[in-house]
Amino acid sequence: MEAGGRRHRCTWRAVLIAAGLTVTLCAAWVGRSLVRGGLAPQDTASVIGLLVGAMSLMPALIALRRRPETDLTTAADRLAGWVKNAEGAHWRQLLGGDRVPIDVRFDFCPTPGRSAVVPHAPAGSLQRVIDDFRATRPRRLVITGGPGAGKTVLATKLMLAIVEERTADEPVPVRMGLASWDPAVPLKTWLVSRLVQDFDRAPQVAKDLVERGRILPVLDGLDEMDAPATAVRDSRAKAALKALDAYQNGVDGAPFVLTCRTAQYDALAAAGHHVPDTAYIELFPVTAPQAHTYLTARRVYRPERWDPVLETLRSQPAGILARVLSTPWRLTLAATVYAESGDPSELLAHTSPAELEEYLLARYIPAVTGVHSGTGVPYTSAQVHDWLACMATYLEAGADSAPETRGAVGPASELVLHRLWRLAGQRRVRAVDVLLSLLIFLPGAALFYAQVPQVTTATGKNVTAVGICGVMLALAYRAGTRHTPPPSSARWPRRGTSARRRLVRRRWRVGAAAGLTVWALCACTLWLVPVIDPDLSFYGPFGLSLIGDGLVLGAFCGLPFGVVAGISASPRGGTTQDAADPWGPLRGDTLAGTASAFAYGATLSLLLGLPEGLAGPEGLWSSLETGVTYGLVLALLIGAMRIRAGRRYLALLLCARARLPWRLGAFLAWSCDAGLLRTSGSTYQFRHRELQEWLARHP
Repeated sequence: MEAGGRRHRCTWRAVLIAAGLTVTLCAAWVGRSLVRGGLAPQDTASVIGLLVGAMSLMPALIALRRRPETDLTTAADRLAGWVKNAEGAHWRQLLGGDRVPIDVRFDFCPTPGRSAVVPHAPAGSLQRVIDDFRATRPRRLVITGGPGAGKTVLATKLMLAIVEERTADEPVPVRMGLASWDPAVPLKTWLVSRLVQDFDRAPQVAKDLVERGRILPVLDGLDEMDAPATAVRDSRAKAALKALDAYQNGVDGAPFVLTCRTAQYDALAAAGHHVPDTAYIELFPVTAPQAHTYLTARRVYRPERWDPVLETLRSQPAGILARVLSTPWRLTLAATVYAESGDPSELLAHTSPAELEEYLLARYIPAVTGVHSGTGVPYTSAQVHDWLACMATYLEAGADSAPETRGAVGPASELVLHRLWRLAGQRRVRAVDVLLSLLIFLPGAALFYAQVPQVTTATGKNVTAVGICGVMLALAYRAGTRHTPPPSSARWPRRGTSARRRLVRRRWRVGAAAGLTVWALCACTLWLVPVIDPDLSFYGPFGLSLIGDGLVLGAFCGLPFGVVAGISASPRGGTTQDAADPWGPLRGDTLAGTASAFAYGATLSLLLGLPEGLAGPEGLWSSLETGVTYGLVLALLIGAMRIRAGRRYLALLLCARARLPWRLGAFLAWSCDAGLLRTSGSTYQFRHRELQEWLARHP
């Protein structure tokens, strides 16, 4: 557990809350004993023990909340070790579960405008990419290539080589997906947030690492920042290049590594958007001799199986097989399909590149499932194919959706979990969502109807029933919306940002509106109850006139509820740009909704329980029971209202049992480990676009 990191801070807070609750309960017990007539001798000893325990707890808490290391060299070394382990595992996944690399070749290309100083005689190979990078001044590198050309492979190899050879004062390479960056957020601020959330660094340590140039950002996927049809002038990629141009380390441009598809980067450069003082390299296709060398090294099990394939690559360097295996993606695909079983000579039975590509993709999922069958996950290849094909079909349909829904499902390459509900049918999921919201509130409604004080006549019961039905209709209308419920967030935006200022203003408005609403409801209730049911003997609690009591009671209840409403208000139009992982928005929505429900319920419990309890010890427990009962009712109502994205996701799982696994999270994690999917910020993506398109064509 990293000192000062996220898990360390959460542990410290949990211990502190537990200690505070323990001391509070003990103090409540002491107060209750004093009210009942004093303390017995043994009770006095218990109180003394409580004080001693509380005093001894403080040094332990102070020791637990130790400060993270302030030595940047130590912090950078620890981060480098983490990067080495994580990228080493990612490297093996990119190579199809093996350690034999593909000899990717590249060359430096001329750039428009001012270019970086590049090596006079570049090596241009995967194994020596570190030499070319060190000879570049400034060390700002753009890696381009076609789909599947090996951009991520080259960037990962460069990172591992830097970590292996770095000195104490060199920056640590850290790979980050650009799809999760909103260029409106300053680049350094975004880098700090990624170090805190993705790498569990302490906020101050992360800020020092970035500000003092101890981080080398490896920014993967400039072409993934925008939907395919986005115009250059409206693209986030254009804004990202402008921000990278302004990325400084003193008087020099700060180093970085950027990957992008050649077509997208050339389109940006043609429109005048590029980063000066950068070196621009383009990956070459894999040649037949390179493919021959790679497959020769990969043939471990019964190597003679590969002889016909190797002979064809040697004798037909421009044939169908050589053209299909000209990218690292397809070459790894072929090696993975026949890694442990099968006859590779089947690759020679196809008469066109398209036919051979289809065949390889059809064999990929069964091969991967067979290799990972020993991990303890009971998935068959047919199940994996059906589930992934369902999601691939959804993505492909999202690219051609109607204008009113376009943008709601995200780009055609990204799976956003809280937007996935349309996959199971819009009306069906919305109906189940309505039922779930009502099921959450029904226990509270029954409890409220059974225990409303003083309402004993038929008229009062009928009014209560009508009010409950009205609340349930409002819940059903809110839950059945055809729009995607935006996930709430329990996190505040960063200080000094416009988002932080907007949220503060919004919380002031929401708090004031909620306080005035509760004030009006309390006052009207006190005035109208005798009108609705004249048989009720209802007197103001403060001994004033009925109007005066209504005004005082409204203010007494409205103020705390206004404060709670203001604090728990979420940003309007919630975003997932800063989500640390694909499950971040759903976790945040559930956490924010649960916290709001607890806050509202606790506030009502205290408002109903404390006044009567303070008036005398004989009514303390009955008043607390009443407060807790109605607090629970309100908490269930707020939970049904606020946990919207998480509830809609649960409705998806219930409606898609025949199309998706019940434990969808475990399956998606397994798919990433198996190399079928990958994560990019707050989204899941298929490992390659070709795989997604093939699955959509073969559901």
